[in-house]
Amino acid sequence: MSTGIWFEMILQQMILRDQYVKNPANSEFQFALTEIADECRHSIMFARICQKLEVPAYFPPKLIVEAARLFKSTAGGEVAYGGTLVAEEVLDVMQRDWMRGENVLDVVRTSSKIHVLEESRHMKFAREEIKEHIKGKNALQRQTSAALIALISYGIVSSLVNPRVYKAVGIQPRRGLAAAQANEHRKSMLRNACAGLMGFLDEAGLLTPPAVALYKRVHMI
Repeated sequence: MSTGIWFEMILQQMILRDQYVKNPANSEFQFALTEIADECRHSIMFARICQKLEVPAYFPPKLIVEAARLFKSTAGGEVAYGGTLVAEEVLDVMQRDWMRGENVLDVVRTSSKIHVLEESRHMKFAREEIKEHIKGKNALQRQTSAALIALISYGIVSSLVNPRVYKAVGIQPRRGLAAAQANEHRKSMLRNACAGLMGFLDEAGLLTPPAVALYKRVHMI
């Protein structure tokens, strides 16, 4: 949950920067503000669940946190929305499993249903923004954007599970993390989950060989 809040705070700041001093009468501007409001509500919902479950905050490693601080303050255009889309797509697949899981707590199942329903609009918005921003970009610009989005994706996927969660359930963190990284079923599920995302990036010209190499390292392809 705390990682989800971290993602959404990054997203909110990037959308605000993207829409800064744009025409408020424009429907895109209005939807962007709606998305920010949605994300804020989601973050509050996740925060209250953390409070209810009395779980500690699990954040990514400090290097990733600081890199994300720079990213959210500087990224724009298709790179910003590309990173947003990756986080939303990956979390969406996870939460679709949680909302159907009979062994998942009711409060988590309910919050997952709410999040999945509302995030579908956000993912569509991110895809449209990527298409709009990528128009007119030359080959070098596309390659640069593709590499940056892939690098961001690498950071996102590698940060999904904090090793401290293993310790909380009595498993040695290194052992738990190694088992997860070697789990072929997990790798297969992640590739299947990202198939649609990879197809979209390919259509947008953002699936270059260097990008593919990074995606393969975290089993998104």
